Amino acid sequence: MKVLYFGGGLGNQIFEYTFYLALKDRFPKERIYGVYPNFKFREHIGGFEIEEIFNVKFPLTSLKAKFFIVLVFFYKKMFPKNTSV
Repeated sequence: MKVLYFGGGLGNQIFEYTFYLALKDRFPKERIYGVYPNFKFREHIGGFEIEEIFNVKFPLTSLKAKFFIVLVFFYKKMFPKNTSV
């Protein structure tokens, strides 16, 4: 299972979609889920617009994928990366 986190403006959405296609091509038997945080897309004027403009479909999301992203978020908050040595 692979989980992709999508967000940003149209340029980021185009890059993320091509990355999704590359993963799909490289790992054809693995399931790929997408997580789409609505608050990230509200920052940009058009929102999540790549599906409307280019008529493409992003991967489906699942509760398991959302839960995984939440765990990663809290792990990063609890154990921040310390770069000073």
